[in-house]
Parts: sequence; C-alpha cells; structure tokens
Amino acid sequence: MSGIGSIKFLMNGALTVGTRDCATIEMAEEAGEESSFLFGTPLRDALRNDYYIHLADLGTYLEADGRLLDLYRRPDAWAHRRY
Repeated sequence: MSGIGSIKFLMNGALTVGTRDCATIEMAEEAGEESSFLFGTPLRDALRNDYYIHLADLGTYLEADGRLLDLYRRPDAWAHRRY
C-alpha cells in the first residue's frame, strides 16, 4: 500500500503494522507509537547479514505481530488504541 493510502487508514482510526520506512515513521511520529506496530532492521545490517534480504526483518516482524495480537485479545484496549 502507498504511504498516502496508509495515512488515510490512520486518519480513520486504523492501527498500522509495517516496516520502519518513510511513511510509517512519519505516521508514528504524528499519531504516536501506540498506534503503530513497526518492525525492521537498518538496511546496512540487513545487506550485511542476508544477501537476498529474505529474512532480515522476520524477528522484529514477529515481535510487532505479537504486540498486535496481545492488544487484539483485549477488546477494551483495542477499541481505545486509535488515533
């Protein structure tokens, strides 16, 4: 999805799961980290450790997904975790 599309979702209360890149970083700064579940490693480290960059963000993605699932299991917290 494009950055603009993601911003539109955010403006309508959506939570964001995504890599730390231009749009998601800016969205988290504006809306607060609590509305985002971001993951990712610096590009330089990914290139050094994973030639094809297949699994560079897997660990941090799973951490972000775990935080999201934990929040989803708590309906009251989920309903209030909006921008």
